[in-house]
Amino acid sequence: GAQRRMDPHQFVVARGLAFANGIALSADESQLFVSHLRGARLSVIDLASGQLERSSTLPPSAAATEAADLARLGDSLVLALRPTQPSTEPGAVRFLDAQSLALQAEYSVGSDPASLLALPGRASVLVSNFDSDHVSELALEREPRQLTVAPGPLGALALDEARVLSLDYYSNRASLLDLQTGDVSALPLTQGARGYVNPTHAAASPDGELCYVVSSGTDGHLLIMHMRERAIRAAIPIDGLSFD
Repeated sequence: GAQRRMDPHQFVVARGLAFANGIALSADESQLFVSHLRGARLSVIDLASGQLERSSTLPPSAAATEAADLARLGDSLVLALRPTQPSTEPGAVRFLDAQSLALQAEYSVGSDPASLLALPGRASVLVSNFDSDHVSELALEREPRQLTVAPGPLGALALDEARVLSLDYYSNRASLLDLQTGDVSALPLTQGARGYVNPTHAAASPDGELCYVVSSGTDGHLLIMHMRERAIRAAIPIDGLSFD
């Protein structure tokens, strides 16, 4: 959520929004956009008052009837729509004007576009196609492209304007993507003889030297990875099945 002081009643409004799955701040941080997995709804909350401004049902895209994730990219809202899982029907990623919610573009993607990563420096979003071994880079001004990673990409972390870390859940590893060159290299999640499983999401230290990766197996760990050395320095035990 937004890093601002909020009265307790403001959280009551947010709790009333069923199946809230994705959130994004408006450019001026005055509004919070919320996507709802079930029923594919998009809600807008005014952060000054804590009141729900509007909540609209999103038109489905063929079989894609669930709003899986949400991101803001400049003046656009980007929504990932998926069919009810399990499914092999295609999902969709929809670009909307953040003010009017008018449709700007829509792209077909895999059946489970699990997460979106906004890349403002490239004016694009990276889509994690969880059901596959690839991620998609989508933009309003360029043709879509795919990059092959390990099976099961879930969360992603932008390291800088060109490099992205993809957390490949089903493969128990991470992939380092160079979006300028298209190069992809594997980062095994191992420390000595110990391997760590099911990475979901990551965060970076302020200087970019370290990444903190959630390993969400039943024996959960927070992995501290040195990016220049491409090695895990420490593994901190956390609750099993931790997610983000």
